[in-house]
Amino acid sequence: MILYPTLREAAKNAKVPLIGAHRGVPNLHPENTLVSFQAAALLGADFIELDVQLSLDNIPVVIHDETINRTTSGTGFVSDLSFKELQHWGPIPSLDEVLADLGKQVYFNIELKQSHNDKRMLDAVLALVRSHGLQEQVIISSFHHDLLYQLRLLDQHILTGVLFEKLLPNAAAYAKRLTANALHPYFRLVNRQLALECREADLMIFPWTVDRGCNIHYFNAIKVTGIITNKTDYAVQLLKKDR
Repeated sequence: MILYPTLREAAKNAKVPLIGAHRGVPNLHPENTLVSFQAAALLGADFIELDVQLSLDNIPVVIHDETINRTTSGTGFVSDLSFKELQHWGPIPSLDEVLADLGKQVYFNIELKQSHNDKRMLDAVLALVRSHGLQEQVIISSFHHDLLYQLRLLDQHILTGVLFEKLLPNAAAYAKRLTANALHPYFRLVNRQLALECREADLMIFPWTVDRGCNIHYFNAIKVTGIITNKTDYAVQLLKKDR
């Protein structure tokens, strides 16, 4: 399936929140792996949320933690290991592989994890997104908000999202100052007022780790742009009658 609408158009025209698969479907498959992302697409996710860090040889790789200790059979920092070494210890895909495999099936929320090697990471990720022709199918987010500002200096059009897990006063105004396009708050920080402020400021809003049915229904009712969930299968089932 070729995605003719841009991510912004898809969000604007959706009848219910877009469903984002948090690291794929970690309740069914290992997180941040190709099999997990492929499963998310088959289940009906609108976009995949994935985490990117830079390997020792400057290859953007898809893994959440700074180390490989939790998710592989090896140990060590991602930034201290080459891509070949990382693959030896576990199923860690490159961003290039993921975009090539799923770029015409789903949208992407690419979270930049590292705050060091800023310029190299930004250049590498932007180059891959452009090479796959996915500039309008992607939103790039980070807890490191200075990265989002640097990214905007490099690209005036790609969508960016401000990630936060603690109360952020005047969040919508803050995002506008960063020239960001979206807020990505921890779901407990989101209420009807914040959703309204985002709509009025022409900002998208994507609460994350929305896994319970009551929260999925609530965010549908207050019209958030999308939800990021660990339970894609469950979210699709709850919202499919309204899609």
